[in-house]
Amino acid sequence: MGLGTLRRHRRSTPPNAPETSTPLPEDFPGRSALLAAGYATLESLRGLSEADLVAIKGIGPKLAQQILQALESE
Repeated sequence: MGLGTLRRHRRSTPPNAPETSTPLPEDFPGRSALLAAGYATLESLRGLSEADLVAIKGIGPKLAQQILQALESE
């Protein structure tokens, strides 16, 4: 099997990734801190608590609340 064949058969998303992923909007609260911590999609934030968010460098309680509110409106 040649390299071209391998490229055609490669999955475009990781096997455990959700079917759809929504990148964090440019104006999303705390976006740079979230991206630095590895949270690049809205789906990756779902289920995080305020305490989880505050544990991320650069996110305090007020910003954590803004993030949770923004998630509810998405």
